Amino acid sequence: MLQWLFDAFPTPDDWVVRKHIGCDLYVLVHGALWNQAGPREHLMLYVKPWLRTLVIHELRLLLGEGTEQPGRACLLSGHTHIPNFCYLGGLSNGETEIIYPGITWGKPQPLPAAPTLINPGSVGQPRDRDWRTSYAVLDTEAATVTFHRLEYPVEQTQRDMRRLGFDQFQRERLKRAYAPDDWPVGWKA
Repeated sequence: MLQWLFDAFPTPDDWVVRKHIGCDLYVLVHGALWNQAGPREHLMLYVKPWLRTLVIHELRLLLGEGTEQPGRACLLSGHTHIPNFCYLGGLSNGETEIIYPGITWGKPQPLPAAPTLINPGSVGQPRDRDWRTSYAVLDTEAATVTFHRLEYPVEQTQRDMRRLGFDQFQRERLKRAYAPDDWPVGWKA
């Protein structure tokens, strides 16, 4: 079990961070807003971009977080190590859908007014078939997010990991960037 993770986030109040900036709400979680089977599920639930029902559920929960005044609502999530940028569409006509505008690397993308989910990816242990680091910069003043990819000396990192006693699987996954077993055919990160 990942006891160290639970020790780092000892109470449920630590698992979900809410930040109001002007009229906008930004919610930061490790895994998910949804508490599936107990208080620690927030930390461990995988919100994979292709699990539409779960993504819609997360965005509806975000919508329920509300703000005192109308504004943006962004959920910043990780845990999957897979970059994602999507938002809830169809709210005006009652037909809820997920809109995936696509990630344009290195270029600011406007944040929509609709509830939005952002996953920056991973600077280590990528799981989207791209070994480079992935991160995102959120600019709350400009209301944009910019996703980045960077190469790094992965072979040197693997040698350092070996010297430090990391097992072969952990070392190899840096370069192989294993995708999850349920990665859909044709899915583009």
